Amino acid sequence: WRDAWDLWRTLYAGVRHYVRAHPRVARWLWQIFNEPDHPSGTTADDFVARLRLGADAIGSALRDAGVSTPRALLAPALCHHGVDEGRGGWQRGGFAQKVLAAHHAKHPLHGRGALVDSWSYHTYNSGGGAVHRAARTVRASLNASGAEAMPLYITEFNAWSHREFKRRADTMDSPAAFARLGAQLAAAFAAGVDGAFVFRLTQTALPQRDGGGVKKNGLLRLRPPSPRTA
Repeated sequence: WRDAWDLWRTLYAGVRHYVRAHPRVARWLWQIFNEPDHPSGTTADDFVARLRLGADAIGSALRDAGVSTPRALLAPALCHHGVDEGRGGWQRGGFAQKVLAAHHAKHPLHGRGALVDSWSYHTYNSGGGAVHRAARTVRASLNASGAEAMPLYITEFNAWSHREFKRRADTMDSPAAFARLGAQLAAAFAAGVDGAFVFRLTQTALPQRDGGGVKKNGLLRLRPPSPRTA
């Protein structure tokens, strides 16, 4: 209970602070946990518990802050779309199934109410065709579960993952990478995705397990030009 309270009040305080500090923001997107189905993530049951706490904390903070911004909780932010061979969170009894079940369930304390407001997942190293097939399959799975109106977002993607870029001679600045990125975007929107966000990284050092060098699946952070002087 203490851990649950710590999570709730941290989320509550953060959301209330941000919406008050930035009153001109008309739409926020909130995320509780990044890639919970990653090997270093958490369990599906723990993630659902976090979502329940988070949904309540975010909604309470928005109401108490007196703003009209609707709650927009993205989940489950899976690290793989996983719809091809049951990878990631889409296997039977996995993250997707448990989040959707909790989304439609009546909570013993809060009654019946939507748990999440948007569906999100990540994908790397997928060509346009694979992006299109996965998005259509995810949408079909949501529709079959009764979540037809739920917006669908790809909240992380890029032409290649940083490990794949490490094995290649080109970088994000190459025509091939930009063409692949464009194909991914076109395929996602053609499949009915409501939003897609390119994962932008500065050129930071690679993890030690990947050897030397820098991550190459991001854009360089350029220094802005100096202001003109008279």
